[in-house]
Amino acid sequence: MPDSKPFVSEIAPPAGRGDDLADRSNLSRSQLLIWTGQQLNPDAPLYNMVLTFEISGSVNLPAFRRAFQALVDTSDAMRTQIIEIDGVPQRRVVEPFRYEVEELDLSAQATPDSDLEAWVRARSRLQFQLDERLFDTVIVKLSNDRFVWYFNQHHLITDGWSVALSYRRLVELYQRARAGNDETPTFPTFESYVAFEREARQSSSFAKASSYWRDKLEQSFDPTEFYGSTLVDRVPRTERLGCELGRDRSEKLKALAMEPGVRALTTDLSRFNIFMTALFAYLHVVAGNGDLAVLTPAHNRPTPAFKNTLGLFIEIFPLHVRVEEGETFASLLSKVMRETQRFLAHARPGTSTPTHSKSYDVLLNY
Repeated sequence: MPDSKPFVSEIAPPAGRGDDLADRSNLSRSQLLIWTGQQLNPDAPLYNMVLTFEISGSVNLPAFRRAFQALVDTSDAMRTQIIEIDGVPQRRVVEPFRYEVEELDLSAQATPDSDLEAWVRARSRLQFQLDERLFDTVIVKLSNDRFVWYFNQHHLITDGWSVALSYRRLVELYQRARAGNDETPTFPTFESYVAFEREARQSSSFAKASSYWRDKLEQSFDPTEFYGSTLVDRVPRTERLGCELGRDRSEKLKALAMEPGVRALTTDLSRFNIFMTALFAYLHVVAGNGDLAVLTPAHNRPTPAFKNTLGLFIEIFPLHVRVEEGETFASLLSKVMRETQRFLAHARPGTSTPTHSKSYDVLLNY
């Protein structure tokens, strides 16, 4: 937990322009959307992003603790608390933010793996106090040469890109700590992105992109019926079902992504278009809809510095296509590629809205 009397940097919001909550808060647009969702579901851990990393070999716990503290010290996102002032959420960064990684020893248990699974299931339901701390981490010992790093963050301070960045950064800091090098490197701050987004909201390109997404939301399409049933009951719980592509299909996918008429600006974009086309085709088959809409995130990191910054950057936007009579995979792929180009041209920082998330049933996260 933080020190009892930390220095608190309260970042001022931009000058107010009326009663728009986004104008009176110093949160980024994505943070404001997540905060709003949490307020609507105050007792549900909707935005807990929980991961476990298995570590083969022994762990030097003192070095790991120093490394994790360095991770916290070098990330204003991880030192963030969300407070409310007159009902408006405000982001503040605490300095210093002292934290000691907890250790859980299951090595003496008869069934450490199943005990770990039960523990993670219970621990992952932790309800974060937004005005105190937005992460939770534990080193779990399963045996002398087998450990698990449990890492849970509230979505307010992280996204998928940030999780991968945190992992790589902690590995580097841990290696430094084991070697006796506790020098703390300097990394870009999330506040720099918030300032960038705030300035971008005043630009003509922001106004053009916002208009594009407003027009997109006005397009009519039928709710997705999954095998004749629409989603009615929504619960704060997910079930992950895996589907292994295997080596053969993976190689064919790579080859297809390089074909003329399929190849896009990058290989990943080509694969995204293929998966999105397959998803639209599947939804058309199970729902029977001609007009289809799917959400997908934009990573929203337009500069090298932002690509190296911990925090919540992603924004969610919709893609629309119409499946015509006699549609082929190739013709549908062409539609998806054109829609993706428009998506990338208009996915500007700060232009997503709560309406995007609540109007759709399906999201593809590539």
